[in-house]
Parts: sequence; structure tokens; C-alpha cells
Amino acid sequence: MKKSVLIVEDNNELALVLKFALAEAGYDVTVSDLISSGFNIFQNSRPSLVIVDINLPDGSGLELCKKIRAHKQLGATPIIILTGHADMDTKILGFSSGADQYLNKPTTSGEILMWVNA
Repeated sequence: MKKSVLIVEDNNELALVLKFALAEAGYDVTVSDLISSGFNIFQNSRPSLVIVDINLPDGSGLELCKKIRAHKQLGATPIIILTGHADMDTKILGFSSGADQYLNKPTTSGEILMWVNA
């Protein structure tokens, strides 16, 4: 069974680059640009991993992390935050919200693949 990745990112160009790179590496990839639809996709598709931005049009990706962690059956799903917020306070918030990894933009698809495969 192929591993699947849910990307919750409102930058369409970045989302497409990530989707292509992950698909080339053999992952099934779903993209959402909103927390609300992203969480619905998460519950229905049960991805192996979630990559989430912090600043999204309908709220903070940190809230999505918390919602994922609170899910009874899927709460252990790995989460990678991918964001432009490089300050230590936001990193601490990211990890305390449930992120397993915190990557700063800009980054390379190779670095993201490294963490996805870890």
C-alpha cells in the first residue's frame, strides 16, 4: 500500500512543487488550502503524514495540529510544519501544538523528502 501525504498549504505554486516531488517519490498526495477542508480530508483519507503551513486563509495551522492530535483514532499521524516563521517562539508553539518536525521556508523538495522519508 502506498503511503499518503496531505499537504495543507495556501501557496499554490509551493503546493504543486511539493505534490510533484512527493508523487515522484511514490507517495499519494492530496492538497488543501484551508484548515476546514484539510481536516475533512484528513479524517476521510487517513494520510500517513500531514505537512501544514501556519498561516492559512481560515486560521492557524497550529490549530489544525491540535485537532489532529486530539483525534481518537488518527492522533498519532506525523505532522511536519512548513512555514516562513523562523522565530524560536513560533517553533516552540509548533512543537507544543503537536508537530513532529518544523521546517522553515524557503527549503528544498530534497529536504522535505528527507523528513517525509524519516
